[in-house]
Amino acid sequence: MSSQSRIYNFFASTTGKQFSLYSTGFVALGAFAVKYFPHTFFSQNYREFVACYKDGIEKRVPDAIMKRFEIAQDILKLSDYEKNHMSPFMVTGFDTVHIGSLKVRFGALTGIPTNFSYTEPCEIDKANIMIRGKSIDWNSNGGKRLEQSLVLTEDEQIFALVREMIQLQDDKILLKSIYPTGAIALYYILSSGINTKFNLFIRPLSFRLSFYMIVGLFCFGIYSFLNDYTQVSADGNTDQRLAALGKGFIEAGVRFYAKLLNKNIAIRDLTNDDSEYTALGNESFIIRRKRLPLTLRKAFFDAKLKELNQVSADGNTDQRLAALGKGFIEAGVRFYAKLLNKNIAIRDLTNDDSEYTALGNESFIIRRKRLPLTLRKAFFDAKLKELNQVENENISGVHKNDKFNE
Repeated sequence: MSSQSRIYNFFASTTGKQFSLYSTGFVALGAFAVKYFPHTFFSQNYREFVACYKDGIEKRVPDAIMKRFEIAQDILKLSDYEKNHMSPFMVTGFDTVHIGSLKVRFGALTGIPTNFSYTEPCEIDKANIMIRGKSIDWNSNGGKRLEQSLVLTEDEQIFALVREMIQLQDDKILLKSIYPTGAIALYYILSSGINTKFNLFIRPLSFRLSFYMIVGLFCFGIYSFLNDYTQVSADGNTDQRLAALGKGFIEAGVRFYAKLLNKNIAIRDLTNDDSEYTALGNESFIIRRKRLPLTLRKAFFDAKLKELNQVSADGNTDQRLAALGKGFIEAGVRFYAKLLNKNIAIRDLTNDDSEYTALGNESFIIRRKRLPLTLRKAFFDAKLKELNQVENENISGVHKNDKFNE
């Protein structure tokens, strides 16, 4: 009997199947540990690996950055427990890092790059900054672009810190640790089940290898989809929460992502390597989208800022109209009432609720491109009520004076 036949017979036997089951279980648990342990049991070891050192000593967080870190915690209204389980440290490179999660007892760490300590381009430590072990030509176009992108304003730094803290509040680490374990378990279940049902042990080796490869690609595809979808969703939810913090955060988001994109473009130009970043500054992925592209994240804040400015412009327009007197206020009430009735009529006649709501406002799923007509009418209603109340009080005061004079 040949060695190949003995191997086939072994895996077809009860002992071989048990060996496969235990081996798969061991690999699955190992995959979970590789993903989960660096953010829990070995979070401090992970920190030591990515931390920034000078003369063999880990750099301390400057007082100014520490103050911004505390401001970011206050903005998110973190509890005392969450604040005590979250700490900052300085990291190498130009990007922020988050380790751990507030969902686990091991705490959370926020890695802050050295460039957060710069307030002006002249403060950049150009002599000691290298990319892939090579010095940077700061007079080149790429060098100048990198210089401008490394200096972040205080509100941009707070935006970045809040962004990292939000990501430390979700269950992403646990989910992304479960996915590879589940994919390996699914691979074993499918391959073992189909093997047994169709008795593939008697088929040629080439056929079985092709079968295992197809099943493996299928399971890897499921793992990749779930892993990437979780990360992209987390990125989108993070930006939604940041935008909800107000116009200042939206404006900071536009500038922060613009500088991230410029930094990536500068690195691409300086290294003459297009494998890491695209021409637009996004991370370069061939098939998978492991993270939400930075251009889309910036576009989201651009749209939010434009939307906010449009709503503000609508409000300012109505303020100016109301300032023209009672006649304009009364006309505004009637005008917006007729606009709303017109929209409701169109909705009823077309049996289509995609354009207008039941109240007559324009229908927007996520974005509010303009100030809703109901709010604009309500503004003039309130102004008219306020004006009538003032007039009534004035008339009442005149009557009282007349009686007093009599």
